[in-house]
Amino acid sequence: MNQLVTLPLAATPVAVQLLPLPTRAAEGDDARLITLADELTRLRGLCRQRSIELGKCDDAWVRPERPRVLLKRYDDGDVGSYTRQADGCWEEWCVEDDIDKLRGRTEFHQWNFIGTSEQWDEFGLSNWRSNRSLPAGAPSDLFVSLGDEQRRKRADELIAALDTHREAHAKSRQESGYDAADRALRAVWDEEAAVFEEMMELKPTTLAGFRAVASAIINFCWLGEIEDGNTKEEQMVGLMLSHLTGIEVKRAA
Repeated sequence: MNQLVTLPLAATPVAVQLLPLPTRAAEGDDARLITLADELTRLRGLCRQRSIELGKCDDAWVRPERPRVLLKRYDDGDVGSYTRQADGCWEEWCVEDDIDKLRGRTEFHQWNFIGTSEQWDEFGLSNWRSNRSLPAGAPSDLFVSLGDEQRRKRADELIAALDTHREAHAKSRQESGYDAADRALRAVWDEEAAVFEEMMELKPTTLAGFRAVASAIINFCWLGEIEDGNTKEEQMVGLMLSHLTGIEVKRAA
């Protein structure tokens, strides 16, 4: 005989017709699933607490200002740039990854053409715009490098400024407690993942076992809430989990 269960859904009782399920008490995999689901519920609450603590540390974290040396200059051809807004104005800054690529680099060439006008025309050098790199397709013996000491000094300046900024950034982050709070939160995530992985290896056979699995999906995969889906399939999955757990579907505002 089918079992009729009434659970809340969006503040409205919904009658759900369930398939026949074994009536025996939970044991074996089902008992373990219930225990693990309760543990996931506890960890989800702990995760919220750790997230709040991390947020407070983030609010207390005073980020150091970026050195103005890292602002993009017209002659910074060795690094790219990006823009960011500060005090209502847009500023152009050197890309950190490009600065890192300058580490250990000792040679900065300024190539000068020493060939003939005929060779200039032969290799189409009228399109050659930058003497910081050799033009493609032209023999290297047609050029001589005079070196570029100014670019080397600028590279050293950028690297030193970036290192100083990163050290100050790391120090302020640690002093705010952010690092410790972040580690604590990640430790809870790891615990949750381990519990969920164990649950995936178990097979429910009772209604209580299926409810435990539904609870685990909501807590671990959906951060404790059932959001209304965009498709009929997603909406039906959400309804199914809601019917099993009694957790209401969160409707879009």
